[in-house]
Amino acid sequence: MKLITRYPYVVIILLFLFSVLVRVPNLNRPLSKHHEFCTATCLRTMQIWDEAGITTYNFNPIMTYPGFANKYINNQTGNNFDKNGDDYYKSYPPGAYLLPFFIFHILHIYPDVLPLQIYNLLLHLFECIFLYNIVLLFAGKENRKEFQLVGLLTVVFQFFNPCALWFHGNSYMTDMQASTFFVVCIYLFFKIIINNNFSSPRWLLLLGLSNFVLNYSEYIGVTFTTIACLYCFIKAFRNRQFIFPLFVIGLSCLTAITLTIYQYSLINGFQHVTEFITYRYTYQSGYAHGENHFALIKGLVQNYITGLLPELLFISMSIILLATNKRLNDFIRIAGHYSILILLIYLPVLLHHLIFLNASQYDFHVLKATPAVSLLCAALFYFIYKNDFFSYLQEYRNTVFVMAIGIISILNIIVYYSINLPGKISVSGQPYEREKVAGIYISEQASPDEVIFIKGFKDEPQTILYAHRDMRTIKTDEDADNFLKTYHRSKGVIFILDQRGFVTTEKHISI
Repeated sequence: MKLITRYPYVVIILLFLFSVLVRVPNLNRPLSKHHEFCTATCLRTMQIWDEAGITTYNFNPIMTYPGFANKYINNQTGNNFDKNGDDYYKSYPPGAYLLPFFIFHILHIYPDVLPLQIYNLLLHLFECIFLYNIVLLFAGKENRKEFQLVGLLTVVFQFFNPCALWFHGNSYMTDMQASTFFVVCIYLFFKIIINNNFSSPRWLLLLGLSNFVLNYSEYIGVTFTTIACLYCFIKAFRNRQFIFPLFVIGLSCLTAITLTIYQYSLINGFQHVTEFITYRYTYQSGYAHGENHFALIKGLVQNYITGLLPELLFISMSIILLATNKRLNDFIRIAGHYSILILLIYLPVLLHHLIFLNASQYDFHVLKATPAVSLLCAALFYFIYKNDFFSYLQEYRNTVFVMAIGIISILNIIVYYSINLPGKISVSGQPYEREKVAGIYISEQASPDEVIFIKGFKDEPQTILYAHRDMRTIKTDEDADNFLKTYHRSKGVIFILDQRGFVTTEKHISI
């Protein structure tokens, strides 16, 4: 144990490398399943920026490939066309596309599947490093070694839970970057409070920049800002220095939201932005269209089970053990000393779930909760270890300790692989290369001046990415003719599925 706590960052790097090794069989394979459509959506925007110039689109998330035949086609968006017929994705702020794009641009790397997955893996590493340091912030000099062990346990749970293994690997969306900057903001917030750095320009600037990126990436930033500002406001009655972080956090959030609205207003006007926001966020909330709230809550619970099953089982078993031994109150009392940590690390996530209950049906929304769950698991694990619940194993306590954490990690990996089967065929029996093969076939069969129509299958983002073309979904051949006439096109090609389920060309059309 002494060796582990002596070189904590070496341990974190080694754990990270092992977590990458676990994910290697799934990395850089053709995008297909389990929300890899998110990766395809992000790459589509970045690749268009790279090829046509990001300033051409005012740094907005463009979804229309260059070329006259791709105009006025809506794929996974809300008909956010500009005057040129280009469509945009406005459901989230653009920060999670912009930051990796600029990194790739500086390094002269083309935005592709593996580079974006590597970026996502590095987000996971940084997240765990900051999570470890959050734990250390609460350690006094006499408790530093104990807190180091708790911090490293937290890192183990955070590296190997099934949710983080997948969503900080293959699948990338706004939530993944936001999850990392959420942890960074919590660390900086506590750093300022615990170390009394209220008037430090350096730490306040870092907090402001990090919270700006968080809010410019995803709306967990708004709920974090709300909780953090409320906490600072209450504390400011006794200590006026809390006004400094309150002002910095509030201003950075407001700046990010204002910039997002301004950028999106450049697409088709301010009125369209407000109309889209009203429609989109009432839909994502799950409270405006007669949704079954019980079903939505059930779906959210299922997402937690899917992504964090070993952790939830461990928490349940630990609570039963503590209650049986009449030590649960002791654990709650100790946890009460760190109520501010609990408040800041999970309450914004809970508020996010409540506000966007319908959007939380996507299981990558659970990723934001993984730091809190990992921290709880680590605290329970260490409490049980320290208090010798199994006295007859006292002689082998450290061995049992290592074995137990190893078993939990192995269970996590088994759950991860059971959902994301390595190899060429998914759990559903479909080949992972299906969308890639379809996209390449479509790109080869359609000439640049032909509008692509698809009939009888979905316009999957993965297929669109590999085809490098926008595709108009139709029900009948007449729909294709009407589209060509409406938008003054002369040529098109219709694709369908053959009897084996493979994409094939039905016919080329011209008017």
